This record gives sequence, structure tokens and C-alpha cells, in this order.
Amino acid sequence: MDTGTFSMIIFGLIVIIGIYLITTDSVEGRPKLILIVVISIITIVLIINLELFSNSKKILDSPVSAISSISPLTKYQYTANYSLSTWIYVNDWNMFNGGQKEIIKRTLNGKSSPRLYLDSYENQLNIDFCTGNGDLQIINIPNINTQKWVNITCCFSDSNIDTYINGKLVDTTIPNNSLYTPNITEGDKQLNFEICPNGIGFSGFISNTYYHNYVLTPQDAWNIYKKGYSNNMLGNLLNKYNASITFYENQNQVGSPFYIM
Repeated sequence: MDTGTFSMIIFGLIVIIGIYLITTDSVEGRPKLILIVVISIITIVLIINLELFSNSKKILDSPVSAISSISPLTKYQYTANYSLSTWIYVNDWNMFNGGQKEIIKRTLNGKSSPRLYLDSYENQLNIDFCTGNGDLQIINIPNINTQKWVNITCCFSDSNIDTYINGKLVDTTIPNNSLYTPNITEGDKQLNFEICPNGIGFSGFISNTYYHNYVLTPQDAWNIYKKGYSNNMLGNLLNKYNASITFYENQNQVGSPFYIM
């Protein structure tokens, strides 16, 4: 169970207990009014988090290890033009050294489009996408910070592909053809967006990952960055601090620190 689901359960229980106290007149006067206001606010927050009226699909809403098993996004409105937004925290570049460090990938008829991953050797974000004529194009975004939360927002359309880092536009790529959109049906497993597939991600954490079935505006990208890396209150509380375990042999550090959420 992820932190977001757990927090929803906790706040749901608080609402139930609050309603019980109000309806049974266990509290009266001013405390009752305060309780009604608090329960009303929590209820509104819960409804918003259900995203019943949103054009976005939540994949993650609070930090999880980037080498853990993460459920893919399987059901969403498939559109030719869309956006992806996520937060990553890279501890260091040593894990899976020499290999590409996966962030998000969707495989369509054997083609990875899009695919977001960290470079094998350089401190760089790579974004692969396919066009209708079968070409694979790669966008390179250098200087991804380590040991700091970084927001990545990518907007895909036939006219241009915009990449934002921490709410600021850092690259605009004009594809040489329309984006690759195979003839697939809803529910087809090819639609799945895999997050750090097979646990081969990177040393660190990934959080607040969304699919948007439209192209985000610059203001949207900035708003996503300002909201931060966790969308739920309990997630923010539990993940305010990180703890780590470091192993030593004969007073010498062995490997990289192991981070605990």
C-alpha cells in the first residue's frame, strides 16, 4: 500500500469518526462547530484527490523507491497529444553504472514512445519518442541535479515537444513528422505506462507522477512545480526527512548509503 492510499484511509476514518461525534451530540457548542469545519475541509480534500473531474491520471502521489516494484498506469484516455509530469530524487549516479536508468516508458508495437531515462554515464536526462515515419528522435537535457528533488514535465504534440525542468522551459524540439500513433484499442496492454520498469530505475526516489491527456501550458508546468513532490498531506509529513544506513568494513564505507523512507 502506498503512502497516498494509506493517507486516504486515515483521513476517511477521521471523517467517519467526526461525523459520528457530530450526529450523536458527543460534542457540543463551539467544539462542535470547529469539528464540522474540520470535517468539511477534509471531505473536500478527499473528493479533490479522487480526481473525478480531472483530465489527468495519477500514477504516484508520494515518494517511493525508484528500484521498487511500481504498478504501471493501465487505464487512461489515450490521446495523440499528451503530457507527462514526474518528480525524481537521484541519490547518486553509481547504481546500474553503465546502464540506462529508466524513469517512464511506454512500449507500442516494439517501439518505446515515449521513454524517459537517465543517461548511462553523463548527468543527463534523455527522452526518446517515435514519429509516424518510424524515426526515433532523442532529446537530451543535461545537468540533472543529484540529492535534490527535480520536477520533469514533458508535453508531446505533433508541432513541438516541450520539456520543463522545475517549471521552466529548457527545450523545445520540433519533430520531423507526426508522433507515432499506432492503431490500438482501449485496454490494450500496449497503453501501459511503466514506471521504473522491472525495478531498474535509479538510486533514489520517484514521486507525484501524472499522465495528462492534453498539452500543458507553461503556467501549468509552473503550477505543478510549485505544488511540490507530494500531493497528499500525510505523504509530505512522512517524507519530510530521509534516513539512511551506511555499511562499513574495517572502518571503510562499503557501497553507497541505503536510504529508508
